[in-house]
Amino acid sequence: MSCPALIRPVTPNDHPPLRTLDDVSAYMGSLPRTRQWETVATLIREARDGPTETALHELTQQVEMALFLDLRLDPAAFAVQLAQLMGRVRAP
Repeated sequence: MSCPALIRPVTPNDHPPLRTLDDVSAYMGSLPRTRQWETVATLIREARDGPTETALHELTQQVEMALFLDLRLDPAAFAVQLAQLMGRVRAP
């Protein structure tokens, strides 16, 4: 069985993009334990038990937030993703 994927790739500084739950789990192993990464670990367990779109969306957002708070989120990669998301949203 394949590993569930995040809603979108998340790119840490100086690291290949995180695309799956396994990618995030492996990356977390090299980091100090903090509250935001404990939350990510909980969401990974929940997503493995029931990989719904909602669970994967919440996990993806929490990974982005944890990287942002740790100053590990690649700003260039995030800016491209943000621009793509903004392009999908139409003004009323």
